[in-house]
Order: sequence, then structure tokens, then C-alpha cells
Amino acid sequence: MSKGPGNIQEAILQALQDDRVWTAEALRWHLFEKKADSKLTEEGKLPTSWNTSFARAVERLADIERIEVNTRPRESFGECV
Repeated sequence: MSKGPGNIQEAILQALQDDRVWTAEALRWHLFEKKADSKLTEEGKLPTSWNTSFARAVERLADIERIEVNTRPRESFGECV
């Protein structure tokens, strides 16, 4: 049984308290950049371990209905970068 939200889940919940509408991609980068030990890979990408942990945190929060995840088509190529 879980003791409550983990660090990434807590950071997601905190970020979602403001009035900003986040895309998962923007939130993933935002939270990574706030981490004290955040280092990109040599190719300038987010580490696979971070991507996996973030996706798991989002999925778990959605499963327990703490957040709502909506999918939509991308508005522009800029959302991919």
C-alpha cells in the first residue's frame, strides 16, 4: 500500500495547482529542469529513467483520479520540440 504521492507525483500535483494548462511534454521538461541533479544526456535528451518515472507518475495519478489526462492532436510542430 502506498504512503501517498511520490516526489514526482507531488511535483506534478503542485505544478497543476496554478491556472496554467500544461501539456505533458512541457510539464515533463519543466519538472526535470527544476531537479537539482538534472543533467541531459550527451545527445541533449532527457534521461530514459526520468521519462519512465514521469510517465509512471502521470499514469498512477490518472488511475487514482487525482488528475485528468486529455489527449488531443498537436497544435503545431513546436509542441514536439
